[in-house]
Amino acid sequence: MKTKLEWALWLAARNVRVFPLPPNGTRPSAEWKGWPDHATTDAAQICAWWDGTDCNIAACTTGLLVADLDMKNGKNGVASWMQLHDNEGGFDTLT
Repeated sequence: MKTKLEWALWLAARNVRVFPLPPNGTRPSAEWKGWPDHATTDAAQICAWWDGTDCNIAACTTGLLVADLDMKNGKNGVASWMQLHDNEGGFDTLT
């Protein structure tokens, strides 16, 4: 199982800019004002941010199309996504 650092580096290697969130957090802390400007793919910076921490990973999605496939209200988002491409899910995407 990959660590959060390993996942952050994995994303960065695929040109997804990342930055740390507080452990178990879903929003940047106050000191991360302007976080899109700080998000990076630089491995050394990512290693420094995650060194000895259990920070969550945030990805800067500026310039990316993001599909959030939920299962709620009796609707299966994954099944709907698959139907868009003949039940194969054959889109060129990062999942």
